[in-house]
Amino acid sequence: MSGLLLAELFSYFPLLTSSLICLLLALDLIFKKGNLLPISILVVGGIGFIFPSFTTLSIHSEDLGVYADRGAIRVIAQVSAAPQHYPNRVRLEMAGIKRLTSNGEQPIHGLFRLTILKPETYLAYGDQVEMIVPLRRFRQFENPGSFLFADYLERQGLVGQVTLQDERGIKIIQAGRNDFLRGVYRYRDAIRKKILAELHAPVAPILLAMVIGESGFLTDDIRDVFTASGAIHILSISGSHLAMISFFVFGLFRWLLLRLPAPLLLRLSLFKIPSQWAALVTALAVTFYALLSGMAVATERSLIMILVYLFAIWIGRANDIKIALALAAIIILVRQPQAIFDISFQLSFAAVLFIVLMIDWYRDSQPTDPNEITALQKYMTRPIGLLLLTSIAATIGTAPLTLYHFHQWSWVGIIANLVIVPLTGFIVLPLELMASVFSPFLDLFPLATLHDGIGSFYFKTAAFFANFSGADFHFASPNVFLVGLFYILLPLLFIKRMSHGWIGITLATFFIVFLGWGSFRLPPKYLRVTFLDVGQGDGAFIEFPEGSTMLVDAGSGKFFDVGKAVIAPFLWEKKVRTIDYLIGTHPQEDHMGGFSFLVQNFKIGHVLTNGMEVPHSFYRTFLEALRNRGITPLRVSRATPPIIVDGCQIVFLNPNEEPAPFETNLNNHSIVFRLSCPTLSEASFLFTGDIENEAMDTLINEKVLLSADILKVPHHGSRSSLDIDFLKHVSPGVAIFSAGKQNRYGHPHPKALAAYEQLGAAIYRTDQDGAITVTLNPRGFDLKSFREFWLKKVRLSRLWEGEELSNLRKALETTP
Repeated sequence: MSGLLLAELFSYFPLLTSSLICLLLALDLIFKKGNLLPISILVVGGIGFIFPSFTTLSIHSEDLGVYADRGAIRVIAQVSAAPQHYPNRVRLEMAGIKRLTSNGEQPIHGLFRLTILKPETYLAYGDQVEMIVPLRRFRQFENPGSFLFADYLERQGLVGQVTLQDERGIKIIQAGRNDFLRGVYRYRDAIRKKILAELHAPVAPILLAMVIGESGFLTDDIRDVFTASGAIHILSISGSHLAMISFFVFGLFRWLLLRLPAPLLLRLSLFKIPSQWAALVTALAVTFYALLSGMAVATERSLIMILVYLFAIWIGRANDIKIALALAAIIILVRQPQAIFDISFQLSFAAVLFIVLMIDWYRDSQPTDPNEITALQKYMTRPIGLLLLTSIAATIGTAPLTLYHFHQWSWVGIIANLVIVPLTGFIVLPLELMASVFSPFLDLFPLATLHDGIGSFYFKTAAFFANFSGADFHFASPNVFLVGLFYILLPLLFIKRMSHGWIGITLATFFIVFLGWGSFRLPPKYLRVTFLDVGQGDGAFIEFPEGSTMLVDAGSGKFFDVGKAVIAPFLWEKKVRTIDYLIGTHPQEDHMGGFSFLVQNFKIGHVLTNGMEVPHSFYRTFLEALRNRGITPLRVSRATPPIIVDGCQIVFLNPNEEPAPFETNLNNHSIVFRLSCPTLSEASFLFTGDIENEAMDTLINEKVLLSADILKVPHHGSRSSLDIDFLKHVSPGVAIFSAGKQNRYGHPHPKALAAYEQLGAAIYRTDQDGAITVTLNPRGFDLKSFREFWLKKVRLSRLWEGEELSNLRKALETTP
C-alpha cells in the first residue's frame, strides 16, 4: 500500500518523492542500521511502486475512452455485470471487445455504462452485442467541496456512458455462456419483480437494496433518513451485510453440528472441528448471497475480506485477523491497484481495522482469570460492551473519511447502530432474505403483510434516530494531511496498548480539530464572488468583506437536485450555514430549481425575486419551503433602492416597476444588478440573469450605468442574448459563461464567443474551467478557476520544465 501511494505521489512530484525516499533510506542506515526498513519491506514496497505501471499497459488493444465525445462508433461489447433497474430505466455495465470500422476490426478495452430508458430489457449477463454507440464521458460538477463523480467512476474502469431510448440498434451476436451466473441473475430478477408486486413503499425499495442490491428504487427521502441516522451503510450491500449473513449462518450451522449424535460429531471432528465445518458452509452461503446481490464492486471487495477470514478459521488461524485483513487488501489491490483511492475500499478497511484494534486493546485491559469474571460480566456487561465498542470503533474509524468526502459525520450513528445493526442482522435481513429466496416459487410473496409491518417498523426506527437534534450536521472537509496523521497515529496508539487516558485525549484532540476546522468560518478580507459549475444553469455565491453572504440562483432541480448535490456541499466546504440574501433572478427551473433544499437546510435571511409566479412544481415546492420557514419573498425591480451590504453596493437595473404576467418572456424580466465596493476597489460586476435583446435595449435606453469589469454573460451565451451595442456599454474585461458541458442548446453560441473575443474580454466558462472565483481587492481583482488547482502528472521526458514546481505551488495554495 505504501508503494502504491508513493507511486501516485511520484507521478506528480517525482523529484520530491525520490528525495524523500533517499532521505528515509539514509536515516534508516545511519540511525537504525537498516533495521527499520528491512529488505523484505523494501522489495514488497517496490513491487507496489511499479505495479500500477504494468496493470495499465495494453499491448494488443486500444483504450475505448479515447473515443468518448467523438461521435458514434460501432463496437462489439459484452454485458459484464448484473443489470441494475430503476423505475423508468435499466442500467447495464458493458465491456468493450472490438471496434468495427470500414477497414476491419480493432481490439479495444474499457468499460462503459449503457442506460436504456425503459423499465425492462431482454439483454442479460454475458450477452455479446453489436451496437452503434454515441459514447460520452461522465460529467461532474467542478466546485470546491464537490464529490468528483467522473473521477470516481474512472478509477473503477468506466470510461464513458451511452443512453438509448430502447434496444433498437442493438444486435445480440452471441448469448452469454456462463449458464450458472445467468441463472442466478434470472432468479434475482424474479425476486425483484415479486417484491415490487407484493410489497409497498418504503418497504419494497429498502428490501430490494438490502436483499438483492437493487438500489435504484430508493427515494431521496429514504436515503436522507438512513444518512442522518448514521446507518446509510445498511442500504448498500457491503461488509456489514455479508458479516451479518456470515454471523447468522456460522452460528446456526455450528449450533446444529454440536447437536448431532456424539458418534457422528466425533467422526466429523477427526477431520475438522465444528467451527471449521461451519466456516466452509458459511463461505458457500455468503458467496451465493453476494452473487444474488449482483456482485457490485463494494460487495466483491467485502466478500474477499469475509472469505479470507473464513479461510483463516478453516486452517485454524482465526486469531490472526490482522493478517487476514492484510491478505484481503493484497488480493483486492493486486486485482485493482486504483482501489486504494476508492472511498468504499477506504471505509471498509478503516472500519474493520479500527474494530479489530480497539477490541484487542479493550480485551487486554480486561481480567482474564475466570475466577475474577462474574456471571453478570460474562453474559451481559462484556457482550454489551463489545457491541458498543464495535459501533464506536466503526464510527470513529470512518469519521475522518466521511467528513473529508461527504462533509458529514453523524454522531447519532454510534447509538443508532446499536439498535439498527442487530435489528438488521438478527431479524430483518434473515427473514427478508429467506422469504425472498422462496418467493419466485410461490404465487404470492410469503407473509407479505408481516414483512410490510416489519419493514415499516424498521424504517420508522431509522427515522426516529434521524430526527435527533444535530444528527444531520455538516462540516468542511478536514485537511488531507491531518486525516493521514489520524490514520497513522491512532492505530499506533492501539498497537502500543496506550492507556485509556492517552487514547481519549488523542481522539478528543483530533475531533475538536476536525469539527472546529469544519465549523469556524472567518470572513474574507475582500469581496469574493464564485461563479459555480451547476451544469446547464446559473449559480453564483457572493461573500462580503464582513462575512455576509448572498446566493444568486441555484441551478436546476428537475432531474438532479443541484441545490442538494452541488450548492450545499460547496457551502459546507465554505463553512457557511446562513445565506443572508437569496436572489432568484427569474422563475425558471435552471435558475431556481435548486432553491428548495437550501431553504429547508440553511438559515435564510432575505429572499428576493422578480415577483413573477409560475405554475410549475419546482416553484410550488420553493414557495412551500418558504412558508414552512416563515419567509416572505420580496419583489425587487429597477425602482428598488440600492442595498448596502458590508460596504458594498447592489443596484437593481431590471425588471420594470410593474410585475409582468406569466405569459410574457420570463428571460427579459430577469433581475439584473450591478455590484461594486467603492471603498475597496474600482472593479465591479454585472449580473444579467437570462435577459435577451429586448431587455438589453431597454437598459440602454434608460441610460443606466452598465459598465462593469466582470460580466456574468446573459442567458448562458445564447444567440438571442447577443447585442453588440449592449456589450459596448458594459465593456467587460472578463466575460463569464455559465453553461453545461455539451448541452443540447449549444450554449455558448459560437457567435457570442466571437463577439466577446473581438471585444477583448477574457473568456471563462464553467463547463471548461469549473467554478470561477473573482476576488476584489485594492489592486483591482484576482481571478482563479477550479481547474487551475488540478495537479498534472509530470512527464519524465520533460522533468526540468517546471511542471513539478507548478504542482507544488498548486498544492500549497488554498483552493478558492
